[in-house]
Amino acid sequence: MEKINDLIDEMTERLEVMESKLELSSGSFSKINNGVTSLRQSIINLQENTKNTTVSLSEKMMRIQENLLTQTGVSHATLIKLNEQVKFIDNIADDLMVKIRLHSSAFQDDINNIEQKTDTLTDSLKDNINEWQSRIETLDNDLKNYLEETNNNLNSLQDISEKMRSQFREQREYLTNKSDSLQNLSKEKIAEIKNLILELFNSIEENLEKLKQVCKEENQQLNSWLNMKIKQGEFQDIIEEIKTLQNTSKKIESLTEESGEKIVISLEKNNDSLEEMNNKLSTAQQLYQSSLETIKSIT
Repeated sequence: MEKINDLIDEMTERLEVMESKLELSSGSFSKINNGVTSLRQSIINLQENTKNTTVSLSEKMMRIQENLLTQTGVSHATLIKLNEQVKFIDNIADDLMVKIRLHSSAFQDDINNIEQKTDTLTDSLKDNINEWQSRIETLDNDLKNYLEETNNNLNSLQDISEKMRSQFREQREYLTNKSDSLQNLSKEKIAEIKNLILELFNSIEENLEKLKQVCKEENQQLNSWLNMKIKQGEFQDIIEEIKTLQNTSKKIESLTEESGEKIVISLEKNNDSLEEMNNKLSTAQQLYQSSLETIKSIT
């Protein structure tokens, strides 16, 4: 701008010199004088326009500078807020991950406890059934031996009738006590097995309720975490978390199926054993009644 002003001043001086020279011959050069006057006016107008343009540019530059300063301050404040929000979100994400890990660990512990209790109850049922089966077999052998002995004694009844009467009286008392003992033992064992089965199902229901509660809490936390990740656009983290949850879900399903199969197998075996026990008890009672009738007919 200074160069333009210098040029304008220089041109103005030259015009003034020319004007002074032209005034000497104003009559001859009136047309030239008019042209010079017009040129001078144009230069003045140009100078004024340049001045106005300079002022306008200065004002615009000042406004731009003020806007830049304002925008810079706003941007800086925005960046600070964004950084604070990023730190806050990172802290929340860390807390959520810690909670998810803790709940996942607790969830796995619950699954392990369910499986352990199921195995313990299953083993207990097996032991009781085996013990009961052994006693039934012993009783069955006793009854078979008694039947064999009775048949042998009946075959020689004519020769040893008095001896047989005494033996049958003793056997009647023995069978009565044996039957009462067997019935009491059967009732106790059946009640014990029923209590074990009831305890097993109560334990399963209790652990299933815990499992539902843990799943509910995990689902709520997962929804919050997913919403946060979706807002941040971190879809890769969401995909990885979904894969992890799918693997965990498969493990849970596998453990649940295994536990269910063990329970079903145990119940089926228990059912079969109870049915077999009832059949043997019926046979024993029939033999007992038959023996009593035989004894009564002899005595």
